[in-house]
Amino acid sequence: DLNSLSVSIGYYIVIIPVPIGIGLLCFSLFVFRRPSLNKTNMGFLYTFQCVVDIILLFSILFLFRSNTTLRVNLSTMNDFSCRFLTLFRRFILHLSSWMTVFITADRFLNVHYRGQIAWIKSKVKLTFVIILSAILLVVLNLVNLFYYLEERRVLQNHNNTNNSILT
Repeated sequence: DLNSLSVSIGYYIVIIPVPIGIGLLCFSLFVFRRPSLNKTNMGFLYTFQCVVDIILLFSILFLFRSNTTLRVNLSTMNDFSCRFLTLFRRFILHLSSWMTVFITADRFLNVHYRGQIAWIKSKVKLTFVIILSAILLVVLNLVNLFYYLEERRVLQNHNNTNNSILT
């Protein structure tokens, strides 16, 4: 049966690489927290990137692919979980991508304008910019709170079944 084969492939794709990724990100976190890398913003930003990516991988493992790992589809349990998980999924994926943009911008500004922009060296100000950007991402993704669960009766193999879908 092709459906059971795709479920098995989905199960092993989530169960094997995601924990390996979490372990490697924890090792990266250890490396980037070393004092030699904290002289510039590079270690700080990569540490932030690792934390966001660890949260993302745990979310994939236990929230987004919960039907594979926990045998319960959390996004179709009720209307609140549908809305919250959709918002959180979009937010955490965008935040992970934007961390790469912050790292690239920081490296560019530090190389191109070496020593000319003093505020960039402040980790407090950089944290403020990241938090402000995260708030902006949440606001831009608030449209995901308008998703809702819809129950549909489906005729499958001469049996009526109820399906919950996100709309």
